[in-house]
Amino acid sequence: SQGNYLDGITDIIYMNLPESKKLFTFLLVIDCNSRFVWGRLIHKASPEEIKIAFRHLLRNENMPAFPILRHDNDPSFNKIKPFFKKLHILSTIKRGPHYLTLFEPAAKMIKNILIKGFEVRSNFQFNFKNVQERLKDAINSYNNTPLSKYKFIPAEKKTPLHDAELRDRKSTRLNS
Repeated sequence: SQGNYLDGITDIIYMNLPESKKLFTFLLVIDCNSRFVWGRLIHKASPEEIKIAFRHLLRNENMPAFPILRHDNDPSFNKIKPFFKKLHILSTIKRGPHYLTLFEPAAKMIKNILIKGFEVRSNFQFNFKNVQERLKDAINSYNNTPLSKYKFIPAEKKTPLHDAELRDRKSTRLNS
C-alpha cells in the first residue's frame, strides 16, 4: 500500500435521474488506496465550475490535496492545471486501464445508490440543492459500505490502523 491521500483520481459524471428531464453533472474524486470518495454537483463541466467544486471539497469536505491527481484528457481539467499547481498537486493523465478499474466501480455504485434514493422519495424537487444533498448521502453510504472485492469499508481504511503513513503521523504527534 502506498498510503492514503497520495494518489487520487477524478472525473466528471453525467447522469439523467429518474423522474427528471435534466442532465446532472457531478465531479467525483477517489483516493486510490482507501477507495474513499468525495463529490460535488456542478452546473456544467467548465473549468471554472470544476475549480469551484475542488475548492469546496478541499475546504468543506476534508478532501486532501493529493500530491498526484489523475484524470482523463478532458480539456476542462487540462485548462485548470495552473490551479492544481498552486495547490502543489501534480495533475496528470490516467495511466492505463488500471485506473478505470478503481474509478468506474465506485462511480457506478454511487449512481445506483443515488437512483435508489430517488425511487423511494415521491414528489422530490429536482433542484440543485436537493440533488446535492442526495449526492452527499449517496457518497456517505458508499464510503460506509463494505466493498466485497477489496474486503474493507473505505471510511474505516482512512484510519491509522490500515495506513502506515497515518500510523507514523499519529505516533510522531503522540511522541512530541
